[in-house]
Amino acid sequence: MISCLGLMSHETSRLGLTDGQLVGTVAIILKVCGGELENFAISHSTARRQREIVNSKVAVDIMIKWVKLVKEMGLKIILHYDGKLVEELQRNKVKRLKFDRLSVIVRIPEIDGPESEQLLGIPEIKNGKGITQTKAIFELLDHYGIRDNVVGLCQDTTSANVGNKQGVTVCSGKECDKLLLRIDCRRHVTELFIKHFASAVSGRETTAPGDTMFKKYRSKFDLIRDRINYDALNTFEWPQEDSFMYRKAMEVLTLVTRMLETNTFTRGDYKELAALVYIYLSGNTEIRGQRFQFSLPHNISHARFMQRALNYITLELLDNQADYMNYTLAERREVKLLAEFSALFYAPMFLQSSLAAEAPYLDIKNIRDMRQLVRV
Repeated sequence: MISCLGLMSHETSRLGLTDGQLVGTVAIILKVCGGELENFAISHSTARRQREIVNSKVAVDIMIKWVKLVKEMGLKIILHYDGKLVEELQRNKVKRLKFDRLSVIVRIPEIDGPESEQLLGIPEIKNGKGITQTKAIFELLDHYGIRDNVVGLCQDTTSANVGNKQGVTVCSGKECDKLLLRIDCRRHVTELFIKHFASAVSGRETTAPGDTMFKKYRSKFDLIRDRINYDALNTFEWPQEDSFMYRKAMEVLTLVTRMLETNTFTRGDYKELAALVYIYLSGNTEIRGQRFQFSLPHNISHARFMQRALNYITLELLDNQADYMNYTLAERREVKLLAEFSALFYAPMFLQSSLAAEAPYLDIKNIRDMRQLVRV
């Protein structure tokens, strides 16, 4: 049984089968071959142990071949890293403990195929400071002997990563004693671009913990969920045809319509953002032949402005129906302005931000649009 589990562990892991599915598959094979299952110790824990043994050996072989390829060909590598506070259940213990861990992935732009990307490791670190992350990254690089192959780093825009004194980008350059490419995540760059506008309108920082208005909507959504009139949503008020806002709205409507037709979103909330913008601008509640329905309210998160954009556009659409919100004049102004801004400016920036090749053009276009918006 154990040898059979070992032989099948690698392939079943590649196919994404669970431990239970692995055990069930082996049991069926044994039964078809005439074996009596009572004579075999069929256990999920045994399957897990065999998987760990086999997959560890396979992982080591893959890593050895990959490092050899990088060294022999002198390939240049770009580091992708991100730190997270994760909760882990230690073996043989009930209590869950939290650890800072750093995921480090290497990408090689010079080649294609599976060898172009490799996970170096997910080490535990003391804290999320830039110096600590840098130390962990270069310990991995030195372990595999590929420090000199690093030419750049890709990261989000937290101060720990890109701070001008102790950020990972600065510390890594000093560690290598050379200039490294700094490739910031385009989505995070967009978030920073939007932050100041939202702060000016709402009168508070977008990173502040919690949001009373969104929490009220979320906690009482069930009161209106079954009686929402989708034919009476509060949609965008179109201006004169020769105005800047009209041209911008038409441009965004064309963009989100095309995106919804192709339906190539990498995440569900990206699709939801595009759908809300489409409904807000067009007034049409049917998308690809299906009737639109509001999703359950999201958790209040300030990691990205996108969560706020989803909430602002939703609140604006439901303005005449979510009577329990009881807006003050300041809150009503905030919802209206930021719903309009989210739909016409933030959404197209964010939904196109992954197009790195077009980033310079999109940045210049966004700056031009912001300047024209100021004049409106």
